[in-house]
Amino acid sequence: MDEAQLILALPESGIKEPKDLKGKRIALPLNRISIDHQRASALRGIIVTLETAGLTHKDVELIDFEVPQSAPTAGWGAGVRTAYATELEALKSGKVDVIFTKGARGYEAAEANGLTIIYDVRQHPDARVRANNGAPRPITVDAEFLKQRPDLVARFLSRIVDAGDWAAAHEAETVAYIAKESGSNDEYVRKAYGNDIHLRQGTDLSAESIEALEGYKNFLLEWGFIKADFDVKAWIDPAPLAAVLSGAAKKAA
Repeated sequence: MDEAQLILALPESGIKEPKDLKGKRIALPLNRISIDHQRASALRGIIVTLETAGLTHKDVELIDFEVPQSAPTAGWGAGVRTAYATELEALKSGKVDVIFTKGARGYEAAEANGLTIIYDVRQHPDARVRANNGAPRPITVDAEFLKQRPDLVARFLSRIVDAGDWAAAHEAETVAYIAKESGSNDEYVRKAYGNDIHLRQGTDLSAESIEALEGYKNFLLEWGFIKADFDVKAWIDPAPLAAVLSGAAKKAA
């Protein structure tokens, strides 16, 4: 499920497309936590955008700014904080020229503040390049728990598969659920995820999804977000999903 990944600037900045980013100051959030997923997500979006114009991180100035930990980052289950308030303050005060936002609340923040969308990574033609913290969304389980209680894992996973099937037949309800979860509204959910969002709630282990996940893992390794490499394919156990899908096929037959 692709989501909006927006590179934004003030309209008066004159920055209109990725090539205009050369020499500009781009905000990069910094959270004093063990896993800074917000920073990784923003950096990924920035790097991909620069590459579309033949640029690298060396062609811009990445400006660290600390995000107050009393304010959760915008996104899924983000609570009531004003979406991307710290980033917007840095942009409007002239500390930076460009910021990154994502998802429904990121899109809403862009429009509410009259910002120019320089690039939306969601529009990149290669799914492996679009991969970020939000897509693909892996489902994980403790390995020992899977060994001891595969039945409970299968029950849990089957509910997720059922939800995907339900969503495909309930467009309006699906959009409403996502709007509530993301702290946004139906309009921006559709703008951030597309009008076919209800058709993208399925669960699979497609080769494309695995390649995209591997690409994001390689990015995290390259930029030091993870310290050791690992084999993505070896990390995946296809048995639980195969069992769930087999059971569903037999039931349907």
